[in-house]
Amino acid sequence: MSPLPINLMRLLGSISMVGIVSSLGLTTASSTDNAKTTAMCHRIASQLPGRISYPDDSVYDTSLSTYYSAQERALNPGCVFTPTSTADVSRFIKLMTAGSYASIPQFAIRSGGHKYFAGAANVAGGITVDMRGIHDVNFNADFSVISIGGGAIWSSDVYQYLVAHNLTAAGARLPGIGIGGFATGGGITFLARRNGWACDTVVGFEVVLASGQVVHATADSHRDLWLALKGGSNNFGIVTHFNLTTYAQGHMLGGVIGFNYTPSVLDAQAKAFNDFMKPENFDEKAMMGVLLTYENGVSGVANSLFYLDPDPSPAVFRQFLSIPGQTSNQLLVTDSGDIVNQFGHFTPPALARYSTSAAETTYTFHNRNSAIYLKLFQSYNESLQELKEQNILGSGIQWLIQPQPVSNGINSFGQTPNVKDGITISLVVGWNNPADDEYMLAFLKSLHDKHVDVLTKAGVYNPFIYLNYADQSQDPFASYGHHGSMKKLLLAVSNKYDPKRIFQVKVPGGFKL
Repeated sequence: MSPLPINLMRLLGSISMVGIVSSLGLTTASSTDNAKTTAMCHRIASQLPGRISYPDDSVYDTSLSTYYSAQERALNPGCVFTPTSTADVSRFIKLMTAGSYASIPQFAIRSGGHKYFAGAANVAGGITVDMRGIHDVNFNADFSVISIGGGAIWSSDVYQYLVAHNLTAAGARLPGIGIGGFATGGGITFLARRNGWACDTVVGFEVVLASGQVVHATADSHRDLWLALKGGSNNFGIVTHFNLTTYAQGHMLGGVIGFNYTPSVLDAQAKAFNDFMKPENFDEKAMMGVLLTYENGVSGVANSLFYLDPDPSPAVFRQFLSIPGQTSNQLLVTDSGDIVNQFGHFTPPALARYSTSAAETTYTFHNRNSAIYLKLFQSYNESLQELKEQNILGSGIQWLIQPQPVSNGINSFGQTPNVKDGITISLVVGWNNPADDEYMLAFLKSLHDKHVDVLTKAGVYNPFIYLNYADQSQDPFASYGHHGSMKKLLLAVSNKYDPKRIFQVKVPGGFKL
């Protein structure tokens, strides 16, 4: 490797090895913790036969192998608990909390397991609750609400039932994503410009509390908990079922267009995206993204385009469709389930699946003019050149620029409702060699900070941090509301429903209040 750029050397000087371990989420368990976990695993196995698996069991190994990131796959819990019903989860919690507080081992809760950093939905030496056995799907009498098990995967468990009835719901856009963290963290969907975040469409949560009690949180019952779970993540209980509003949906447009990575294409992308985001051009049926990538030494730029009507060339996308330099056009008119599965094939290989390590960060801003995007592109290209000079094995970047959902504000985010010019960023880096951890994390932070600086100087930066894209070093809850005002309300809800702080202390993964 060549010498580090000066700006990254400064960043590295302020990052201790403790910080590196924290950012990657790497943890170890003490012998005392292991003994505690072993005793609890045996206890649960005796009371819930067939629900506990141990290292080298096929169920255990399959659970670990299906995490999205290598960092999560590298963690080894003492055992994995695989419930198949709400009653199983309730019994599990009661067994876990029946003894002294000190006897409760740490545990994690997963559905799709799609977060990057280690420990988000897995736990070294503790007990991982793999919710994917609770994947039932049911409709109410008039099909206006779909009830989805807390471990269901959108692509394999849910969309097929919606499509069969010419319906859709606010679900994931990529294969393999579960409903659990997706909906409790927000959720960006094909419907985002019309129906907001996925959590905005949740009319009810079935939740197992820290006491083992099962409650149904709705707008009319346990309303404070209902609102808290719309963005509050895993801090209040284990959600065993989600009830979401359904929407009529036939075939739709979806897919990806690829382009040559040239200055003229980037200029055209900046203009087209800025125009797309202008209020006078707003089309609630349209959702899209601009994706810049660097993988295997090759830079790319693409558009993901989704439209809720079966129109192969919607007017709102014509600027993107007419940009010269197309290298591929994989747009399809088909059902939403097929769009999700095809989109997974069209997008570049996920860095988390093909790199030993990956990290993601996010930031939010408001649209103003194309010049801002050009400045962001320039900053990205300068940083990319620095990265190329390091010759880091497996290094890559995925930078997604997309509209923020237009929300009704009935959630815990504390953001102004019905804002149509918001933009949410996912910025991901991947690499293969642990020796490069320090550099790559500093690189990600540097690029993030450069972009935030550009946006702050332009007066368009929004401090809101979208939890599902956030790095472990970020604090999403501090960004909820004005100066974190919503965080106080979330803490009050946590104290009310979990006075012993089981989900704050014994479930260390994700983001805590």
